[in-house]
Amino acid sequence: SDFGLDDGRRTESSLVLCSSRLAMTVLTLLVLVVVVVIVASGVADACRKCGSPCACCDKPSNGQYYLTSFDDTDCACGKCNAHGSYFTADKQRWACGKYLSVCRPTRTADTVQCVKAIVQDYGPSCFVEERAGGPVLDASNAICRIFTGSSSCGWSDHVKVSVHTALAPDVDGVALGPYNVTAAQYARMPVDRD
Repeated sequence: SDFGLDDGRRTESSLVLCSSRLAMTVLTLLVLVVVVVIVASGVADACRKCGSPCACCDKPSNGQYYLTSFDDTDCACGKCNAHGSYFTADKQRWACGKYLSVCRPTRTADTVQCVKAIVQDYGPSCFVEERAGGPVLDASNAICRIFTGSSSCGWSDHVKVSVHTALAPDVDGVALGPYNVTAAQYARMPVDRD
């Protein structure tokens, strides 16, 4: 290749110019790759940060979250298990004592498995959602076990659930814990979003 041969000799200015163009091309490609990776991973939809320590406050419009699990005795809203084994964090998104239906479709298309839970804690930290690449619902190990058979769900497991606001058990007759709904009932469940 020519690489700036001038009368059979390389000139220093030609090499510098060629090196500069190559560096700019490589840099441009690197920036494009980073942008594609960020958009593809969902990190481009960065969370609206709030509180201390940092947690995400926004709710996705589709109600979809990645499920993680935790097991504490003391939560931001009192004893974690004050109402039983079915509790969540994310009080910065909802409020202490808010009832949620956490759902995940089953293998049969006509049934959706849900768990009614109560918000008892704050979190998770912003870095958990950033690493997961999307919104996270931090829930009790009992909720993780119902959906996965495991007592522990991590952000990298990418267990997808939908979250819906629910009424108190004495109002709708659905106790805290697991229950099933039909696909038609699931389609009518309200999605709580910003």
